[in-house]
Amino acid sequence: MRTLLRSLIQGVSAGAVIGAMLLWAGHMRPVQAENAVTTVAVPAPAGAATDTPAAAPGTTVRAQRFELVDADGKVRGIFGIQADKTVGLTVQTADGKPLITLAASGTNIPAVTLTDAQGNKRAAMCIKDDGSVAISTNDAKGNVRTTLTVDKSDRPHVALQDPDGTVREDLNVDKAKDSALNFLDVAGKTRLSVGMDKDNEPFTVLYDAYGKTRFDVGLWNTGLCALDMHDTNGNSMQTLEIGSDNKPHLFVNTNLELASYISSQAHAAVSSGSSASHSSKGSSTARK
Repeated sequence: MRTLLRSLIQGVSAGAVIGAMLLWAGHMRPVQAENAVTTVAVPAPAGAATDTPAAAPGTTVRAQRFELVDADGKVRGIFGIQADKTVGLTVQTADGKPLITLAASGTNIPAVTLTDAQGNKRAAMCIKDDGSVAISTNDAKGNVRTTLTVDKSDRPHVALQDPDGTVREDLNVDKAKDSALNFLDVAGKTRLSVGMDKDNEPFTVLYDAYGKTRFDVGLWNTGLCALDMHDTNGNSMQTLEIGSDNKPHLFVNTNLELASYISSQAHAAVSSGSSASHSSKGSSTARK
């Protein structure tokens, strides 16, 4: 279970990375108005060499920028290409503030950005070149607050962020079908995890400010319920269990070498099918 927790908690940092990617997508520039160059294709003279097939008259227009204007002459839509080879389509307000931007960067990264009438980025979607996908929503100040991602390992994440951009909650499911909901402090460190593994066995873990496990509880399909308390180094020092026989057991690990020995004996009992094995199966030393 400890390996499971490490795997699931690592999803938090991955969610933060994709969230940063969405910040980039949210700030993708709309197509700029300056330095527009427009050309209209005409049939090439007979026998002239061309780089592209000749177009029939009146069917093809070639340009670097198109503008859509309203009845007052205000530009409301722009379709063009920038110097960095970003291709974009922007729909904007009458005073020139972008509302919708659909773009593909010069490195072939597509993105969609939605902006409110005040010019604040409110939502964005992006696909990176590693195959990861992310969707973010922002508050009225343009700060990313929620991020939905599927990373390059096909693992989904849902992250909630505070106004400073720090992930405070992260929900993820890995390929092994283990799932966890992690709660983080203002420093971005996981302090509480609630989850369920692929065998449908639930668990809860509490961490201190240094990332050390201090308390965990789990429920096994065998009926065993175990609660572990750990020292500041993360070592299990006391375990309270109720086995499938409904009898409580208390273990105090004052000697880590002795705890390791007890753990090995517990594994041997589990292998032999002894009913006493349930009392030690839940201790964190036995589950490492």
